Amino acid sequence: MNPLSRSDWKIRTFDSFEEAEASERRERAEMTGEQRLRITESLRAIHYGYAESGVEPRLERTLKVLPVS
Repeated sequence: MNPLSRSDWKIRTFDSFEEAEASERRERAEMTGEQRLRITESLRAIHYGYAESGVEPRLERTLKVLPVS
């Protein structure tokens, strides 16, 4: 599944948030690690702005998470 391609998207309705959450968890559990990693990488590309051009920045970007005091 490619999140950038909408050809395989489906619209589903749920009666509660709990039912929707359970469905989402089932769907993710059925995916392989490679599929989940591919989705994560495509979301990262969208976030950093090179998804459309396909050209990654030359320098690796790292995020540093600081503790909240």
